[in-house]
Amino acid sequence: ARAETGSSAQPGFDPAAQKAEADYKALVGGYIRRNRFSPPQSKKAGLSGDVKVRFVVDRKGSISGVSVAGSSGQALLDGEAVQFIQRLSPVPAFPRDLKKADIPLTITLKFDLERK
Repeated sequence: ARAETGSSAQPGFDPAAQKAEADYKALVGGYIRRNRFSPPQSKKAGLSGDVKVRFVVDRKGSISGVSVAGSSGQALLDGEAVQFIQRLSPVPAFPRDLKKADIPLTITLKFDLERK
């Protein structure tokens, strides 16, 4: 049995490639945290919660396939989380040593009305 992750799973274990991908995912995570925002409609409605969002990033940093992987239970908050990720595109492009065509990512956005 072989588990496939992402677009093109390569045979064998390549630690350098895995490190490059992990480093890139950390870079995108930091970019998302730096660009955080408080969703206006859900904030006005007094909603808070966590939304798990799935998306794909290509070599140039374009984001596609944005969807909710884990709902907050609030459709308004889920929708604003998807729109937030879509508006971030493009994120930083892949570094030269990252050879994949695209990378699927799943992140959890935490929306907390108490946080400043």
